[in-house]
Amino acid sequence: PVHVFVPHHEGLSLEEAGWLLGCLRAAFRVEPDAEIAFECNPEDVREAYLTGLQRLGVTRVSLGLQSLDDASLQALGRGHSAEQGRSAWDTIRQQGPANYNLDLMFGAPRMSPEPFREDLDALLAQTPPHVSLYGLDVELGTLFGRNPALRDWHERHREQQAESYLYAVDRLKR
Repeated sequence: PVHVFVPHHEGLSLEEAGWLLGCLRAAFRVEPDAEIAFECNPEDVREAYLTGLQRLGVTRVSLGLQSLDDASLQALGRGHSAEQGRSAWDTIRQQGPANYNLDLMFGAPRMSPEPFREDLDALLAQTPPHVSLYGLDVELGTLFGRNPALRDWHERHREQQAESYLYAVDRLKR
């Protein structure tokens, strides 16, 4: 498998995505049944965009929700609201590929376990094909890692992060 991560603040245009996928197909043999995944932020999801991605051969969309709670999204510095996240998810369910995943984050500053639990329960109530969970890991050299207050907060709340993780493991098993 080849994984390509292209950081782009405003998302790739369909033209840029087509060019990138064309380069990858020219450089690598891509099996006809290969999964081709594309990550989207909620603020970038539009019906025409999803249709265009599918025409380019994208078979899976990964939606970076991170949370369905506005306070948590603000704490993470995300560019979308909870309502935009729900709307993007609805658009993917209606117009996107049947294979999609939703990304949720837990254990970040000012994100208590309760909104994470509510987010996870809300997602699972709709039975998405896949949910990806990410616990915040503060690394030196990153924006959060360079902030002493955030590093300190993270160290003091490891137990809270573990609590969220264990809740998710139990909930996902059920």
